Amino acid sequence: MVAWAEWIRHQEITDPGDLAGVAAALWAVLIPQEWGTRDLDPVALPLDQVLDISPAAQEARLALVGHLKKQGAQGLLAPTASLHHSDKVLPAVRVSNGSEQPELLAMPAQVILLWCEARLLPGWCCVPEGRPGAELLPLVRRGKLLTL
Repeated sequence: MVAWAEWIRHQEITDPGDLAGVAAALWAVLIPQEWGTRDLDPVALPLDQVLDISPAAQEARLALVGHLKKQGAQGLLAPTASLHHSDKVLPAVRVSNGSEQPELLAMPAQVILLWCEARLLPGWCCVPEGRPGAELLPLVRRGKLLTL
């Protein structure tokens, strides 16, 4: 859900009709179990700092990434800027025995940013042709986009 929300926000899609032709593969990577906060540091930035698009805020985020890289981190874990109420429960669908059941996930919506070499992590295509649903559109935060 977070990946689609990030994409929808970046593409500035607001009309459900614009989702009709959207299809993309979703990939998963296996984060090593032995990675701790040194490798994948949770960044506790207030949401207003995550959303701030001022040059000073962008510079501060880049400085944070530079600092983490120098400390040996492989990436960071941050709150998503793309979903409203990203710290609340998120709607999901559980597929079990061939049937779909609506469910709520009580977990924060986060983004994992990795800068380690891709060859270091095993990955696989988990959804060859995924499509976001129109029910996601009202959850996507609108506004100016960030650069990192």
